Amino acid sequence: KGDMGEGEQAGTINIYFSRKYIFMDINSPQFSLKQAIDIDKKTGWTKVGTMMKDLDEEDITKNKKNIEGTLWGNFLEPKANGITFELLQNEMVDGKDAYVVDQMREGTSVATSYFDTKTFNKVKEIKGSMTSEFYDFKKVGSTDIIMPYTIKSQTGNVTMTEIKFNSNFDKKLLKKPVEEKDDSKKEDK
Repeated sequence: KGDMGEGEQAGTINIYFSRKYIFMDINSPQFSLKQAIDIDKKTGWTKVGTMMKDLDEEDITKNKKNIEGTLWGNFLEPKANGITFELLQNEMVDGKDAYVVDQMREGTSVATSYFDTKTFNKVKEIKGSMTSEFYDFKKVGSTDIIMPYTIKSQTGNVTMTEIKFNSNFDKKLLKKPVEEKDDSKKEDK
């Protein structure tokens, strides 16, 4: 859960991910996306702005892989994701030495990650033309898991207000919203 942007451009982001469910709710003045997926039942939907789309099995698999890859899946289960790694020359990121690791799939780089050589925190990632930088590392709750609470990228900055692990998911969020009817197409009589 977090906030995006500042001032009039401000928005909110709420993401839940588990092996069973994916839920995203992203709202800003420029963009709105809502998505809910029940992975086991292979059902889901996406709403971008006012456009609603049911997801087929291929869409669900693709979304799941994208999120897993973004949230460490490529590092935790590289074989399952078809990932190999290549260690590149260290680089400086914000004045600190960083290990540079290319994530490769079928000989092509899918992402380049930069890890602080002292803390091992991922401080930067490049996927295609998208660069994300990670800051404000803190322990999550009473765990020893350290996560970045600020993410900066071309699509906007996100400041996490809350990160939870092993939380319960409200299955009511999977319910597809009722489509809004467009009254502007009614004929005047």
